[in-house]
Amino acid sequence: MVSQKVPLRTLSQEDMVPREIEGAVQILDATINVQYGEGKIATFTGQLVAGPMSQPGDSGSLVVDLENRAVGLLFAGSDQSTIFDPIKDVVSLLGIDFS
Repeated sequence: MVSQKVPLRTLSQEDMVPREIEGAVQILDATINVQYGEGKIATFTGQLVAGPMSQPGDSGSLVVDLENRAVGLLFAGSDQSTIFDPIKDVVSLLGIDFS
């Protein structure tokens, strides 16, 4: 469940420039419950969790490693952690083919 610390950073949605805020993957294959609306909870499985490396409005940002390789798509964060979908899952679900 816990991985080695893989350095990461987010890319700004406006200009795709890496931010100086860096974090590291702390948990692989996490199950996350996210509250939304009045008493509603959505459960997400297979997520990656890093330390606090996101800011309000970062949902949808690309998460990259220090060599700018895509790692995931950020969807939730707090002052304690950042949660993102593994990029392989995003690419698969969207039917993206790079060939």
